[in-house]
Amino acid sequence: VYDYVRVRHDHYCAVEGDVLGLAYGPWGTEPTFYSYNTICPNKLKIKEVIVSVNGSKESNADEDGGKIRDVKPESTIKLKIKVENLYTDDEGTEIRGIQTKSTIEGIDDSENIEEEADDFDLDAEEKETAELEFKIPLEVEDGSYDLVLTIESKDENGIEHNHEINFELEIEKEKNEVIFKRTELSNDKLKCSRSTELSISTVNVGEKEEDVTLTVTNDALAISQKSAFKLSNDPFDDESSYSSSYPITVNDSAAAGTYPLLIEAAYSGKTQKTTVDLTIEDCEKTGEVKTAALAGQTKSQAITAAAATEQPAARATAKKDSTKIVMSGIIAIEVLVIIGGGLLVLKWVGKK
Repeated sequence: VYDYVRVRHDHYCAVEGDVLGLAYGPWGTEPTFYSYNTICPNKLKIKEVIVSVNGSKESNADEDGGKIRDVKPESTIKLKIKVENLYTDDEGTEIRGIQTKSTIEGIDDSENIEEEADDFDLDAEEKETAELEFKIPLEVEDGSYDLVLTIESKDENGIEHNHEINFELEIEKEKNEVIFKRTELSNDKLKCSRSTELSISTVNVGEKEEDVTLTVTNDALAISQKSAFKLSNDPFDDESSYSSSYPITVNDSAAAGTYPLLIEAAYSGKTQKTTVDLTIEDCEKTGEVKTAALAGQTKSQAITAAAATEQPAARATAKKDSTKIVMSGIIAIEVLVIIGGGLLVLKWVGKK
């Protein structure tokens, strides 16, 4: 800064982190140099940064940055950042709102992926570990990407204590690789209905375009399905993935049990395999269910069932008998009324 101002006889707009030195004396006298950290030491120290890829520690990346290698589509990147408040207990200064954030630039179809840990505070001489975790997209181009780790904070006096660490993330894809993204049955347990549907989705995550032959088989159930398609090597092209549904019909004579459906994708001399289990259960007819239920009854249950059957009949008989009694009573009354009426008529005629 001093040399620039001296030679150009111009102005300079200082930015954060600059140190401006002034010296008085003859031409050529230069001020003593002091770094920013010497004058304003960063009291938030990054003690350690551990980087792991799919659970394995990356030896070429640490608190000084470095390369993160052997990263593939859908790999998991984890950062563990241990920080310490360098203020002494005598100073008693707390560092507040420590924000840890990391960004992988332009990895998701030119978009960034960001992860951020919860903020926390640190008392003097206290340590804490923050963790950040990334999931690399399935659709991603191979190459190098910048991963930037930033830590920002202020102490209780308003002084900032910030850090920035830069890593180089290397995505390495296989030359030829097709994977299954989804294999799912609409109904994986069949009983009286013996039809279902198998949904399959495949994705090309390799560097080369692929011609794929897909088969679904199970010899015991006489299932054999086959299709062929092409997959683009552009991860952001719709043609880099393929999805379809396959009807699965099982013969009524198939025995109960669990049958694995073998799904294979053949391409460039390689084969990707997986299985989906289909369970078949016996189909019981309505009559068979009743017979089986009766056969399984205990003696007391049979008696109870018989009694339950007889009770409605007994009630019906009793009702019928009571109806007969009532009707008989009504008829008897009517006969008496008729006889009584006849006697009265005869008596009246005799008087005449």
